[in-house]
Amino acid sequence: MNAICAANDILYRGIPFSGWESVEKALNVFAFRKNKWLKEIEKKQLPDIGVILGSYKMTFSAVVKSAMQDEHDFVKQLVTEAKGVIQTYGRWKRYYENNAPKPFVKTTVIIEILDKAKDLYCLYIQTEKIADMQEEYLASVLGIARNLLTARISLDFDPEDNWHFAFDFDKVFGILGKVFRGQKLQGSKAAEWFVTGTTFTETSPFVIYSNGVLMVTIEPGQVEKRFVFYKPGEFKDTWEADGAVLRGLLDESYNNPKEKQHPSFLINIQNANVDEYGKSKPIWEDQVKHNVQTLTSRIMAVLLD
Repeated sequence: MNAICAANDILYRGIPFSGWESVEKALNVFAFRKNKWLKEIEKKQLPDIGVILGSYKMTFSAVVKSAMQDEHDFVKQLVTEAKGVIQTYGRWKRYYENNAPKPFVKTTVIIEILDKAKDLYCLYIQTEKIADMQEEYLASVLGIARNLLTARISLDFDPEDNWHFAFDFDKVFGILGKVFRGQKLQGSKAAEWFVTGTTFTETSPFVIYSNGVLMVTIEPGQVEKRFVFYKPGEFKDTWEADGAVLRGLLDESYNNPKEKQHPSFLINIQNANVDEYGKSKPIWEDQVKHNVQTLTSRIMAVLLD
């Protein structure tokens, strides 16, 4: 494996709230987002009122806070339905078609419990063609920092030949050892990890480091999947472990199947605490977010040194 180039990206999704009433008020703001008063807020940038909610600060513009008192029949119906489901299952999700008010058209709304004991909730808004732009906009109007889902570092490296990649975990772990001092990072264990299991089991990322709060993992990025369709009813295993080196096929280009994508692996920094499905929980605490950003910067620094 030749030179490694690294790039990072931090993914934010979902707006955290303290108390169910805050979720209802935020949805009322969202329902009225096309109205003139919201445009006035953008123009005047009126002073914010700070409301301390647990470990993070949520700020509301004075005009927004007043407008939140407005009732909205659609939102009433939404929160009534959602509350009953969330109390039982901890999560509610609904997709709205063209018969909903304009901000909700072709939009998926998700509300879930972040921390039951602390009465913390999270609101997700995803709209066709513009993804989470409405969610991001609402968070900015409310003055709330969105949850941090993951910080991701992409390790781009040269292919072994025109058809294959060869990723040397020992080389990467040798560099990461400057950050995770005292950790016994063995490349052979990582390579072997990715060739375990069968066609019907999905290999999870390999854990490099975990302190009970944050977890750092590594996984294949832009490469061909391990099991490739070979013939009806059969799949071919295309990955193999050779000591600390994992080999496999290059992924095809989206635009031209005859061309191959440049290979990459991914380092993820996430919450070490997972939900019942094994998925890392979102991070809403400011200090933990800061810790993620700091750790990401340290890893990037040694990779680019």
